[in-house]
Amino acid sequence: MICARCWGEKKARYASENLVLYFWRRRHDVETRSDLVVPNPVVLVEVLSRSTRAYDRGDKFKFYKQISSLQEYVLVDSERAHVKVLSRAGKRWNIEIYEDANARIVLKSIRCKIPIHQVYEKVSRFRGK
Repeated sequence: MICARCWGEKKARYASENLVLYFWRRRHDVETRSDLVVPNPVVLVEVLSRSTRAYDRGDKFKFYKQISSLQEYVLVDSERAHVKVLSRAGKRWNIEIYEDANARIVLKSIRCKIPIHQVYEKVSRFRGK
């Protein structure tokens, strides 16, 4: 697993996410001596756990909203089949919730549809549901 970090434009702050999709070259960060800083993510995905749930939904999302390239923030629940996609709509964010086993998660910014069952297919407690 590669750990990349996203850079906030308005404040010198970094955050680590579970998955990041971006379209440009990574930038070398002089401060941390890292080539794994992603300055322009388009989609960020967080897998929520009991210990990170509040932070990922709150302060971390406030930080991510400052990243102008970010179009979608995806929250994947680790305890139940439940995915939220927060999509940028100008200065507002729209929320789409996916819970149905036959649902297809839509990521408009990258023109992608993912069946929710594929997100959870390797998680043993969700098999067969």
